[in-house]
Amino acid sequence: MSKKESDDLVINGSMKVPGGTFHSVKIAGSAKITNDIVCKEFSCAGHATVEGYVESESFIVRGNSSIHGNVESQIMKISGNTKVNGQVKGQEISIDGSILVEGSCHGEEVKVRGYAKITGDCEAESFQTYGCFQIEGLLNAGRIYVQPSGECRAKEIGGEHIEVKRRASFLPSLLRPFFSNCLTTHIIEGDDIYLEDTKAAIVRGNHITLGPGCDIQLVEYKTSLICDDKASVKEKVKQQ
Repeated sequence: MSKKESDDLVINGSMKVPGGTFHSVKIAGSAKITNDIVCKEFSCAGHATVEGYVESESFIVRGNSSIHGNVESQIMKISGNTKVNGQVKGQEISIDGSILVEGSCHGEEVKVRGYAKITGDCEAESFQTYGCFQIEGLLNAGRIYVQPSGECRAKEIGGEHIEVKRRASFLPSLLRPFFSNCLTTHIIEGDDIYLEDTKAAIVRGNHITLGPGCDIQLVEYKTSLICDDKASVKEKVKQQ
């Protein structure tokens, strides 16, 4: 462990250190931090365990990290692997690697290009994924865009504008049934909804378009409903 300044914590080897308030925390080795961390910048390119919460302006993980409390950061970028035993809250949350959140996630803008598992709810102004996710609660955002690269699941989905688009597949046709690039949920509710490769019990909205690969039990629409020939819908109800 070394300190460039009194308010910087830099760990290049293997160390166990107490928490505290720092300007920046940079971990290139293996670190076990035994309490809460408050800093402007938290950066991990090695392996970090924090036995408390992390509060920062930026939280960047290129290696592996395990946080035993909440993480609250304006900017959160994960290109490695992170586990959070609490809630995640931020303005810009970008997941290019993988994250497990044992709680809820709240962000202004959430982008998932890798894998995200959230055991609670996920709430955002904008939610985009080009990877895959598992949300055991509600996914709620003003704008939702999903292009699955693998199986995406949420208990419920709600938003003003919801769009699920098929991802181009370069696999041979014989292998495609073994790789599921789809969205599965119980209910989708929004204003403008466009869906492809989606399985749901209920889809409810104002303007609804169902593209190829959709398997929907019940559709409830107010203004318009367009169904592709390759979409399966068991029941359609126009609301008054």
